[in-house]
Amino acid sequence: MKEDDSLPMDVARISLSALVGEVVMKQEITPFLAAARARGCEIQVGTDMLLEQTPAYRVLRLASGHAGRAKGRCTDQLLKLLD
Repeated sequence: MKEDDSLPMDVARISLSALVGEVVMKQEITPFLAAARARGCEIQVGTDMLLEQTPAYRVLRLASGHAGRAKGRCTDQLLKLLD
């Protein structure tokens, strides 16, 4: 998202008790997260989303028989996070 992009949804429709998560990692607090936080919602930034998902990713890889290391810099970096 760019600063001048419209939000993906009207944050007024989000319940105040909702946890609003973002997948964008390039910018920690996106305009969407800022709007949700201003509304009073709990937020989770993109890097935290990634870190929370990596244990499940590891279990999925092991369970599916794809525990071998795939080639590629991004995969190697992700696997380092999992170890």
